[in-house]
Amino acid sequence: MKLLKAWASFKSTNSLHMLPEDVSVLDKLKKQRTDFKSWEEYINDPNFGAPKDTKLHLGLIPQPFTGNLKTASIFILQLNPGIGPSDYYGEYKIPKFKRALLDNLKQKPLDYPYIFLNPQFSWHGGYKYWHSKLNGVIENLRSYWNYRSYAKAQRRLAGQLATIELVPYHSSSFSEKGGLLKLESVTLMKNYLNEVLIPKAKKGKAIIISTRNATWRLRSEINVIVYPPGHAQGAHLTPDSYGGKAILDFLKCKKTV
Repeated sequence: MKLLKAWASFKSTNSLHMLPEDVSVLDKLKKQRTDFKSWEEYINDPNFGAPKDTKLHLGLIPQPFTGNLKTASIFILQLNPGIGPSDYYGEYKIPKFKRALLDNLKQKPLDYPYIFLNPQFSWHGGYKYWHSKLNGVIENLRSYWNYRSYAKAQRRLAGQLATIELVPYHSSSFSEKGGLLKLESVTLMKNYLNEVLIPKAKKGKAIIISTRNATWRLRSEINVIVYPPGHAQGAHLTPDSYGGKAILDFLKCKKTV
């Protein structure tokens, strides 16, 4: 697939972490982006922590997807990866974490395919976010799978889960301003959704959960769960939510995982 080939060739050696095909669009957005080259530069910026700072952070490795796309069966559609101090600290101070991000980007095998459920990265904001959203689902699966260990259920779910980002670059909030949806990386992701994921869902081999559907614009159908506008902001994945219930029903119907 073009999506996987494009990101497999990504190099993190330059200071601006962009897909080459995105450069022409991102060059027009210099006022809407930043490119800190170290943890120290990030925390010493005069606007560090400012609540209205929504710039794209091109000093961080893009995250168009997280999880093993070939083996995952649960795909949660997002808009773009968020930003917090643990992102910069992790990438610039923790080599093992940076290596996991790059291996994920190039779809190399990982012990925990979904790295934001990996306990060794539990200090990162991504773990806090996804574990808090999914802990009820994990506990429900632990009981259903008859595991004594919560960690064992968490690891098993990590092998089935993937999140998909419409825009791969970090920011504190998502905005379509400046032509972001014209990025080649966005086109690649939309094509991947339409050509790979939706056919996979129609065959009963996957479920797609769109929590922010105003931008993705999917329609609800078998194995495609679309959150209505009133539920999109919280995007809950508790066992009784649209997505959480779909995850449980889908995995409980699978004979093997």
